[in-house]
Amino acid sequence: YLVTFERTDPLYVIDLQNPAQPAIVGELEIPGFSDLLHPVSEALLLGIGGSGAGRAKVELFNIADPGAPQSAGVLELGGDFDHSFSPAQYNRYAFTYLAGDSIDRFVVPYSAWRFRDDTFSSKDAFALFELAGKAQPESASVQQIGEVLLPPGEGTSGDVRSVIAGDALYLWTAQSLLTGFWSNPETVTPVR
Repeated sequence: YLVTFERTDPLYVIDLQNPAQPAIVGELEIPGFSDLLHPVSEALLLGIGGSGAGRAKVELFNIADPGAPQSAGVLELGGDFDHSFSPAQYNRYAFTYLAGDSIDRFVVPYSAWRFRDDTFSSKDAFALFELAGKAQPESASVQQIGEVLLPPGEGTSGDVRSVIAGDALYLWTAQSLLTGFWSNPETVTPVR
């Protein structure tokens, strides 16, 4: 699987059974682009990238039929802001994925900003997602289950990391370590 870095990004499925003669067996044209592709299962692929609207996005692809890949849903990060980006778009280690038996969990950090009525506002956060139904790709879905808002000045630029350990959640920024629980992200706090 590969994508190009265009405003409208085809997702290509390439057959490499004969490495001397690779062949495109399927493609899906989507708005925006995917910078990171993460395999979920033999039939599902997760993309992190940019939407055509200038925001970072998470997109689930159903690749069960290599000749006809499909988008199974798109979620934009910072949808109430004009623009956003995620360091996971250029730093693979900013993205954390924990596969489970029935539900997978993953974390995507992002920054969002807007300029309205002569006022600039921004936010930095770690978005928490769950992917359900991966055993049946036609009904698989991704939901944002919460987010951890970072205090002003913490930011998601630079090296940020996250760890999911059961229900425990650990987040690193350039300035601090934050800890809390997956089931209650609004109580994640810096370690003092």
